Amino acid sequence: MGLWKAIPWTAAAVCFIAAGAAFSEVHRLKGRIGELTRHEFHDHKDVREYMIAAALADDDVG
Repeated sequence: MGLWKAIPWTAAAVCFIAAGAAFSEVHRLKGRIGELTRHEFHDHKDVREYMIAAALADDDVG
């Protein structure tokens, strides 16, 4: 009878350890996803200003 009493406790311990591992992995992945999605917005302002200035320079010449 001793074995039958240990099975639920063993199953509970395994589930508890698995839940802790899953929580840890989710927490780690949330941090990693945050690193991957965190990017700076770059609107190419310098390129646009250069193209406008070049177009205006060409227009002034002709």
